[in-house]
Amino acid sequence: MINESMQIAERVFQEQFGVSAMELQNTTVEETVRKKVERYREQDEMGRAMYFTSEVTSSEIFKRSTLSFFTGEFPAIIKTLTMVESIPAVYKRETQRFFTKDFPKFNAGAATALGRFIRDGLIWVQSDPNASSERGRSEQLSNYVMKGIRERSRAKYFVDMRRDEFEYKKFERKLKAYCGIVWEMYMVEEKTFTSDMPLVDRVRNRNEYAKAQVERFLEQNCKIKRDSQMKSEILYKAYEQWTDENQQELLGRGTFVETIMRIIPVVTQTAIGETAYIRGIRLAS
Repeated sequence: MINESMQIAERVFQEQFGVSAMELQNTTVEETVRKKVERYREQDEMGRAMYFTSEVTSSEIFKRSTLSFFTGEFPAIIKTLTMVESIPAVYKRETQRFFTKDFPKFNAGAATALGRFIRDGLIWVQSDPNASSERGRSEQLSNYVMKGIRERSRAKYFVDMRRDEFEYKKFERKLKAYCGIVWEMYMVEEKTFTSDMPLVDRVRNRNEYAKAQVERFLEQNCKIKRDSQMKSEILYKAYEQWTDENQQELLGRGTFVETIMRIIPVVTQTAIGETAYIRGIRLAS
């Protein structure tokens, strides 16, 4: 069963990221980054190459952590999570790894608390005997967990998060993605996840829709000005706030910048030291 789980997970991973798990495991982060940066440097200015060194490194680390999340011990743990009193160490480790990229203060205590809510939520959702064959139940799981975090959790991270509306909404969105993965792994263990389920198509369609919404963001919040320059971080934070306010999918920073440059060809991104700047566009207010 574990081998079958890994095969399905590796197939999904390859289709989603366009690279085989075997290829990824046989090359180091440093080697892959060096080759990609060298190719990019041959085509574009040095400033972009320097900036994208950071972007490429982040991407490679993210893909490896995602592969670990999909194919490590985690899938088998999901099914057994409801059978034990304590939260397994592997669950806490992989959960913390999943969230700390976006939430640096998410610690072991938060992972333990989240694990308890996930465990209770799985038991609640599974009370319906047909639940394991319905992928949409991941949203029920997510809603159950957020309710527990909102009303009962005493973990310091969640106590602080409840006071920060922006952080709360951001975490809620991330949790939905997390619960989607958890529930799919549970379905794999229950043998109700089939290879013809449109996981990859759904992910790709969602990303394409999110890219289309960037144009809306630009129309509502930005102006083209060839001689203007602003920090990429400031523009991305404005976009992040806009997606929260309008309940839209959030693109990663690299994809967001690439999408802007595709929509508005005069826009470029350069680096001064370790700071990235966007040229040719500014916030309207």
